[in-house]
Amino acid sequence: MHFFRNEVSSEAIRGYLRLGTQIEQVWQQLDDKVTELTLKGLAPWEAYSSMGYALAFVRACRLNVLFVQKLLEGADPANSGFIPRPTYDQAQALGELFEPYLEEAIRLLDARYATRQRVPLQLRRVRHEGQYATAHFLGLMAAVRETREWAAGLLAQYELAIAAPKLPIPQPISTHLEAMKSQLALGDFHLESGSQVLGDLRTGKQVPDTLCAQGEDLLWEAMESFYRISQLLAYPGAAPQLAPARPAPTPQPQPSSGFTPAAPPGSKRVQTSAHVADMLGQLNQAHPASNPTSSPSGASDLLRELQMNASTGVPDQPVPDASTLLDQLQPASPPGKPSSEASPTDQQKSSQEPASTDKKVADLLSDLGGERPNRK
Repeated sequence: MHFFRNEVSSEAIRGYLRLGTQIEQVWQQLDDKVTELTLKGLAPWEAYSSMGYALAFVRACRLNVLFVQKLLEGADPANSGFIPRPTYDQAQALGELFEPYLEEAIRLLDARYATRQRVPLQLRRVRHEGQYATAHFLGLMAAVRETREWAAGLLAQYELAIAAPKLPIPQPISTHLEAMKSQLALGDFHLESGSQVLGDLRTGKQVPDTLCAQGEDLLWEAMESFYRISQLLAYPGAAPQLAPARPAPTPQPQPSSGFTPAAPPGSKRVQTSAHVADMLGQLNQAHPASNPTSSPSGASDLLRELQMNASTGVPDQPVPDASTLLDQLQPASPPGKPSSEASPTDQQKSSQEPASTDKKVADLLSDLGGERPNRK
């Protein structure tokens, strides 16, 4: 019967709760240590800060236990021993942290011990694929409200403790205290917003799934604020971390009627266009009198056409090496012969070099663009 209702036994979760009964004893040891340091002349904020890491672990463990207790009470008010599967998964994820957090707090009672974990500890959340039961949301709202009262109580206790000796409170401590109050106000806002979204569940009304998801996110943001306050309150050296951004909605898959080819890698034709542009720049420097745009079939027009073919996805042709093209395009003039001593025949050839060079560039660019027919 419980299988069809998607419910599981809560016995394992209650075992975690029995394990958490030692928290009060460890917490009392930490409070006694803070009192001892204060009696020795240490300022209250310094005494709290010296035990800040140990207090962070024991308080995180305490709020985890409190959270699980309220989840069970809301999910199983008749104490039947069975709870919804989402509630079980979330309670188990938090219950697994009871022992390691408590052990770390005990180790930190020794001043020589240095933990490898960083504060604030992150609240572990388990997302459920599917529809939640109403009892789960009721337990979640009760758990967040209870942890809020604990965080507010710790904040008030710390504020009274640092003001008791009538000593001037350093500015960093006052700034840290105001930051904790702002964090509490932010948590209150998220708590009330989430409770209003899910408020109809208390009267048995049906709430759309989208609103349930939104209300759950708001409650978790509130819980994360209270979770950070409980840890950072006694440790002014640590700065509160921002809550992670909400994940973007997963796009719906588009129907496909056939195979969609992957995007092709960058074409060699684009690289060739860059090499040809460099060659044209060298030719213009060598022959400034020539104008590549003077004729409709000039080199610049061919270069633009080659770039347009590259952008439209024309199949690539074998591309020769750019250095070889440059060697072919350089004019063959006898080395070491000054222009003033050139023969009339050479001068006539030199005057015709720009036109023949432009023709050679046009032929080569046509070969690269795949537009020139193969000659036999």
